[in-house]
Order: sequence, then C-alpha cells, then structure tokens
Amino acid sequence: MKRMKDITLFWICLIVGLILVVVGTVLCIKKFDYSNKLETVGTIYKMTKHIDGEGRTYYQTHVSYAVDGVNYQEPVDGCSSPCYVGKSIVIYYDKDDATKIGTKRNDLLMLIIPGIGIFLTIVSTIALVKTYKKINRLKNKD
Repeated sequence: MKRMKDITLFWICLIVGLILVVVGTVLCIKKFDYSNKLETVGTIYKMTKHIDGEGRTYYQTHVSYAVDGVNYQEPVDGCSSPCYVGKSIVIYYDKDDATKIGTKRNDLLMLIIPGIGIFLTIVSTIALVKTYKKINRLKNKD
C-alpha cells in the first residue's frame, strides 16, 4: 500500500514538473522577446521603502530616463546591487509604450520556473523508474 502512495506522489510531482516546464517556458519566451523593446540608460532618482505583511522590508526603485526627448519617471523591478540614488542603470522600454520598462537582469529570474519544473520532472521520473523496477523484481521473485 505504501508503494502505491509513493507512486501516486511521484506521478503528481512528474505532472506538476511538466506543467512548470511548459508554463515557465512559455513565460520565458514571452519575457525574453526583446524584438519590441529598446535599451536606454536610466538614473535612479528615488527608492521607496516598503514593509510587507510579514514584516519584510523591500525597496521599490524609481528611474528617470528619456525617450525621443521626452522625460519619464517610472518604477522598475530588479536593480543590480548596490542600488542607490544617482546610480545609472541599463533598462529597456517597450517601443509602443515607453512607460513599460524593465531590466534584463530581473528577467533572468523567470528561468527559475522551468528550472524547478525540470528538477521535479527528473527526480520524479527517476523515482518512478526505481519504484517500478523494485515492484517488478518482487513480482518475479514470487
């Protein structure tokens, strides 16, 4: 009975892993499509401190930058440390909407999703194969 519970758990991990690989890959493809994005340099002009519901502190970085002679000031996620007011950072903006900005370094965090999926898929596949081999050996002994 314990082996059946183990097999069920391994199958669930395999399915979750495959879903994370597919969803993560689709999100990464979308996130890493820079065909509609242009690079520019922005300057951090403000950092606002926030405390979440669990008491953890994080900082929102605000960047000023210019596109086609128009100045913008927008918040951006992901700043390579150390971040400080006055620091110049490379950002990208959407060609159609210059207020949509990001950093390529922050985009790399998206790779965590399919990475976890690949790990779960490999581990659960190995566990399933070992479990089924053990079951077959026990059946062949009888």
